Amino acid sequence: MPSGTPDYYFILRISASATAEEIKIAYRNRAKALHPDKNKGRNTTKAFQLVQEAYSVLGSAERRKLYDEGNLKEAVDPATEATEVIWEAESCQMCECVSAQLRFISYDTVVSFAFYCRATTKSGIFCPACASKKLFKASIVTGSFGWTGFLGFSKSFKAFFKNISGGDQKPDINALVLARQAAYFYQEQEFDIARILVSQAMKFDPLLHKHVKYNKKGLAGINLTEIENSGSENNNRRLISKWGGWPIAGRYSLLGFAIPISLWVVLLFTILSLYSSSLSASKKNGSITAIPIIDLSSAKVLAVAPPSNKKPLADHLMVASDGYTYRVNDLDYQRLVSILLKLTAIKSNIDKEGRQLSQECANVDYAKKTNSTKSQASLNAVNTMVNAYEAKLEDYKKVNEEYNKAVIEFNKDLEKTGTRLSK
Repeated sequence: MPSGTPDYYFILRISASATAEEIKIAYRNRAKALHPDKNKGRNTTKAFQLVQEAYSVLGSAERRKLYDEGNLKEAVDPATEATEVIWEAESCQMCECVSAQLRFISYDTVVSFAFYCRATTKSGIFCPACASKKLFKASIVTGSFGWTGFLGFSKSFKAFFKNISGGDQKPDINALVLARQAAYFYQEQEFDIARILVSQAMKFDPLLHKHVKYNKKGLAGINLTEIENSGSENNNRRLISKWGGWPIAGRYSLLGFAIPISLWVVLLFTILSLYSSSLSASKKNGSITAIPIIDLSSAKVLAVAPPSNKKPLADHLMVASDGYTYRVNDLDYQRLVSILLKLTAIKSNIDKEGRQLSQECANVDYAKKTNSTKSQASLNAVNTMVNAYEAKLEDYKKVNEEYNKAVIEFNKDLEKTGTRLSK
């Protein structure tokens, strides 16, 4: 063998006397071990190409003979008449299965929020099951986060129609995939499947035979059209396609969109229902129902005050402490609201003073416990603190009593001036 000639036997890790079956097995093992998709952390592309080159020569009896004679140039020349090597099947990029149902599809995923938007298009060769998983996942993400931004809203609609149709199946690429797969099934003597695949490829691209001259395996598949014309033993066999009509991958995509969109609809419906309930509660008989003022000590509704951003109408509804609703005219309403706002401010101060007295009470109790055995001066200081606390407590009780009396008078005034409707 001339110097500089690559040792294809060594590349495939076989002896020079290896049989055709041994060459085939060695090639498959080496190709699987060095495939770039299986070695993403290593750069095995060049080694993988050498393995393919070695097999393209040693896998053909005529080319192998030329190689053994030292005629490398003719052995690797594509124009050299030689028996075709064994074709490797196309396989799904996810599960690596060999199927007659493979398709090249591209699908979209959109994620957006406010003015942020990221739209990605992914593609690959998949079987129907794996394509369904891919489209389902992409649809879940797009349905959840694709339309929540200004920029992603229109892109989400585009992704929706693209994905539920089963993805974008580019005709030229799928025609070539099917043609190459036909060559594999023809080699495996599955002539009826090869014939069907060629027929499907020609439907994708009727002029495919003019487009794949650069692709030896694809051209080999196209040449099987003679099988389609001449027929075979099982020429009535049909392949039930999972890509016809509305493909199963598109149905899974619709399911992927339906799940998050349904959750969003339920959420929005709940928010609108709550808003509608609050709005209907604020409008009754053409009047504005006021905001309830609650006595925290008794937890009873005493009266109501109008929303600050609403203009009062001629008649108004107010609720008294007896639980009845009263209709009052505009003048009485304005007067009662003025009184009610003053009572609300007094109640706020009473609550604030009450919290302060609670803290002082705790301080007094602590001082009594810690100074019970101390000096007379310490006891005098404690007594001074107790007296101050008790004085404030008396004032607090008086103010609270006056407030409660004012509330009672307010409700009597409301009951007197208003017209009772219903409880």
